[in-house]
Order: sequence, then structure tokens, then C-alpha cells
Amino acid sequence: MEMKLFLKLSLILSLFVFSSSCNFFTEISNRDTDEAILFHVQSLINEGKYADAIARWGMLTAKRQTERAPKLLLASAYAARGGLDVILLSQSLSGTSTKTVFKLLLSAFKGKTAAHYTDMQQAQTILLGISPAASGRTTDENIFMLFIQLAKLGTLFSKLVDADKDGNVDATFTTCAVADIPNSDANEVVAAIGNIMDTIAVTGSVISSTSLTNISTACTTLDSVAGISFCSVTDPNSSSITALVRQVARTLIAESALMIGLELNPGTYEFSPPAAAGSLCP
Repeated sequence: MEMKLFLKLSLILSLFVFSSSCNFFTEISNRDTDEAILFHVQSLINEGKYADAIARWGMLTAKRQTERAPKLLLASAYAARGGLDVILLSQSLSGTSTKTVFKLLLSAFKGKTAAHYTDMQQAQTILLGISPAASGRTTDENIFMLFIQLAKLGTLFSKLVDADKDGNVDATFTTCAVADIPNSDANEVVAAIGNIMDTIAVTGSVISSTSLTNISTACTTLDSVAGISFCSVTDPNSSSITALVRQVARTLIAESALMIGLELNPGTYEFSPPAAAGSLCP
């Protein structure tokens, strides 16, 4: 409850902070001013009218659209439309569970589709536009980025491995070739891990969770097998993401020993013991 309230309050208060007018309420009485538009966008988000909020945001002046507080507001609209509920996600990850990290995320985003995943990607793009590095973002922005990355993974897995939308991996999804996990999706997994670790390094973990600890612990193995600093890549379009890096990302999705992956075929695609070429996904 506190986290959701914290994010909402920070967004609402930002309308006052970045308003250039000395009389905010006079400005919002005129529906055509930027202040009125932003106030309306926040109201639409609170009402759950995310598509309307996104469209209304597009009516801001070009100058205001470049400012970070309005960008954060737009990202929140996309994330909410994509299915992010900070409270529920925090609860899902904070409790005691025998499920792996990725299975917890799949369950938390039960029923989500490619459209929800696309919204999470858009929210990520907006925040990376504010700053590609966590060190250039505020605490609020970084907390939001952390949850967006987790939500992006959950919606991705729902899209890829859960055709019947029951929150579990389909029994027929047992392989991890390019046809099963396309390059673009593997890239997003790499970027998600990188952004999660970058954010935690700057702000610390805002979730008391073994899930994040498991990811952090795995980075040494991932870096070693990938031949690069796997956990520092934050841009899904980075030239650092090679074919081998994508193999590592696919294997991370499939594995079970690290308590992170979806356990697609336990014992077949694993990092522990350190993976040889034959045990990586194609």
C-alpha cells in the first residue's frame, strides 16, 4: 500500500513542482494549458482510463513533452495499461515460495498478452530516454524502473509460454530455440537483468526478496558464460548482445538449478555446473 501511495503522490506532486505558473489552479481551469492537460492525464490514470490518458498526454506542447516529470507520468500510464500493480507484484515476490523467479513473475502476470508486453517495453523506453543509466535517474524513477523490468519479464513469459493463460508454463513448451524465444525477446531479457542490477546498485533493493538475490548471485555465472558483463547491459538494442549472449538469455529462461528460470526441461539446459556449449539453448 505504501509503495503504490508513494508513486501516486510523487506523480501528483510533480505537477505542482514543474508547473511554470504561479497560480496552478488558474492554469488548470483552462483545459488547453499544459498544467490542465497533465492534471487530466493523472485523473484518467487514476480512473483506469489508460488509453485516454496516453492520448491526452499527446496534446502537451512539444517542450513539455521533453521534460522528465511528464515523461514519468506517460510511462506510468503505459505500465498500468500493461498490467503493472506494484502492490500485488511486491506481495508476489516478497512471500515465501518454492517457485523460481521467472515462474513467480509468470504467475503474477497471468493472462497477459503481447499487447501488455508491448506497453511494458514502451514504459521502459520512456524511462531509458530520461537516462540510460540508473545514476542519472531519481530514486522514484529507479524504483519505477525496477518494477517495470519485472513486469516486462512477466508479460513476456505470459506471451511466450502460456497460450492457455492459466499462469503456468504450457506442457508443450519444452524447448528454447530461436523459434521458441525470438532474438528480440532474448534481447529484452538481457536488458531486464541489466536494468534490475543497475537500479539495485544505485538505490538498493526496495523489495525484500530472495528473487532479486537469486538474480544478483547468478550474475557471476552469466558473465562468465556470456563472455561479457551480461548483467550490465541495459539497452535491448545494444551491440554487445551477440548470438552467444542470446543463448545465455534463452538458457536463463529455461534453467532450473539457479532457481530463476521457467524449468522448461530440467537438467537439459543448465548453468550449474558451469554450462558447456552443449548445455546452452540454441
